[in-house]
Amino acid sequence: MVRGGWWVAAIIFIVAATHYCFHNLCHEGMTVSETKLAPQAGEQADGATAGAGKVVAVDGLVSAGPGGGNGAHDRSKDGTAQCNSPMRWEDVRHYVISGQVHRLRRSAQQLAEYRAWRNETLAKFDTIADYLRHRVFGHRLRRQGNGRHVAEPPSPNDEPRIVWRPNDFPYYFEAGIEHHILWYEQGPPTDESVAEAIARERPGYETVTWVNPVELQSVRGLHHAHVLSIRVPATAAPAP
Repeated sequence: MVRGGWWVAAIIFIVAATHYCFHNLCHEGMTVSETKLAPQAGEQADGATAGAGKVVAVDGLVSAGPGGGNGAHDRSKDGTAQCNSPMRWEDVRHYVISGQVHRLRRSAQQLAEYRAWRNETLAKFDTIADYLRHRVFGHRLRRQGNGRHVAEPPSPNDEPRIVWRPNDFPYYFEAGIEHHILWYEQGPPTDESVAEAIARERPGYETVTWVNPVELQSVRGLHHAHVLSIRVPATAAPAP
């Protein structure tokens, strides 16, 4: 009887442990709307700063950590994960300031368009960075033996340029959320340069900024920072 009771206890323990693990995995897949969100604009949050213009970042410009979470939420550098419904500003803001930018995804249609463009571009250019150096900064092209083009490097005598441009392939956001890229001809983004661009380009907007971790970078040969923004509603005039 003692031996039989030991086996029953072991089976009960295994079943309980399996249920516990499955329960935790399900919660890993919760959306931010089901969990506690980061504090709203103007509040202080775990190293986040929110000043004039409502620029939100962690220690200045967010350098997002490695993509975590389960496979359903991970986003590789070619954007293979999909999003079935547009993401809300509250969720997007939380993902960025908490370093979970791997959760930012495109819709199936956006992903298909991005892949088609990427394949077409790589048939003509050696890398995506070569295409962008030519398109964004006007660098001259040199044709290789394989027929693809390479962008000439910038002149060391030229002043490095920073260009603000809409993202040609933004993620799947609700209406009103805008996605821009700050492209750097030379050198990495800095807190100061990003803050200056936001002050110039996004007055009256709440913004969040970040730099993708290496494993999520689809353009590794050209430094850039992401800026998401949404217009801050004007304060209603007081009743007379």
